[in-house]
Amino acid sequence: MNVYKVGLDIGSTTTKMVVLDKDGTTVLFSGYKRHQAKIQECLLGFLYQIKEQLGDIPLSFHITGSVGMGISEKCSLPFVQEVVAATNYVCREHPHTATMIDIGGEDAKVVFFQDGQATDLRMNGNCAGGTGAFIDQMAILLGVSIDELNELALRSNQVYSIASRCGVFCKTDIQNLIAKNISKENIAASIFHAVAVQTTVTLARGCNIVAPVLLCGGPLTFIPALRKAFANYLNLSQDTDFILPEKGNLIPAWGAALAENNEESIHLSNLIPNLTVKENIETGAYLSEHPLDIDEILKTLGLWEHRNKIPNQLSGGQQQRTAIGRAVVKNPDILLCDEPTGALDYNTSKEILKLIEEVNQKFGCTVILVTHNDAIRHMADQVVRLRDGQIRSIDETAVKIPAAELEW
Repeated sequence: MNVYKVGLDIGSTTTKMVVLDKDGTTVLFSGYKRHQAKIQECLLGFLYQIKEQLGDIPLSFHITGSVGMGISEKCSLPFVQEVVAATNYVCREHPHTATMIDIGGEDAKVVFFQDGQATDLRMNGNCAGGTGAFIDQMAILLGVSIDELNELALRSNQVYSIASRCGVFCKTDIQNLIAKNISKENIAASIFHAVAVQTTVTLARGCNIVAPVLLCGGPLTFIPALRKAFANYLNLSQDTDFILPEKGNLIPAWGAALAENNEESIHLSNLIPNLTVKENIETGAYLSEHPLDIDEILKTLGLWEHRNKIPNQLSGGQQQRTAIGRAVVKNPDILLCDEPTGALDYNTSKEILKLIEEVNQKFGCTVILVTHNDAIRHMADQVVRLRDGQIRSIDETAVKIPAAELEW
């Protein structure tokens, strides 16, 4: 079975995901999004996109990032330290790199390489000075967006010394510049210059940053003025001394996907084994703009007493009910049921058919049910017979039989 490799990088402000082919050479899917502290919703959105684009493929996960460890523990998925993940990528894709500079949401790292191997690492402490969060705060102080801050800086003609190690001191410095009627263009350039100084002088702590320098992380990927500030301060050429990967904002996620194979794989259509019944149904709700009430669905499907159990604590029928709940909670206009009773015994099959009937009547969604069980046709309004991929007949049901009264 071909298992596709997934790297998931959950940082303080953004979530990144990369899906590689079974050989780990081609990116089949990538996603980057600010999660606004709604991490589960963000992840489910990515998984929904993967299923839409690639189908119900088996996925093998590795997780990294400053927030990723908690998700890793909850879902029993392997965790890769962020620097190790990024180093995996650099050594494989850009082995001639001498220095890697990674500016993240609330952290910044400088990794030094020699002969294709990482030899030293420098990383910021608890303070977010000189990171993406610092840049966000300074943009808010100037009353502009990040894109506008970038455009302002690119039009500057002078930079001023401001503190980047502490947002409080930096705010004071910027307010002093504003009071002196210094242009927003030059203040914006000074902010990016301060980040470059913080990384080079304070973070690298005397180690020489030599070319070729690989730049990664969201700020360095998406803000040209920040790259220009680094080039100017380091006296390097952006064209010849910098390596800017096409997906530089995804490097730790990409590197996590390259980690040693995780033998366990997950199909997106299956219940998530480490989430409870209620949490599994919630995954469907996150993918809908107008989800149905989760507690009402749990009670309708007879799962309320089992809502805190995980899938391996459920019977086959209860697992099927949970899968139905996950589909129904999205409040779909059409519910597709492909052989919903295929692997169930007679009594459990009858229970599932009664539930599908109740869902149709209570929530008003059209149900298209695919089955080889001829008896089930009697509960339908319309029956379409197929053979060899061709429609053979379409019949209206004159007298329907309730699911509870079906026999076969």
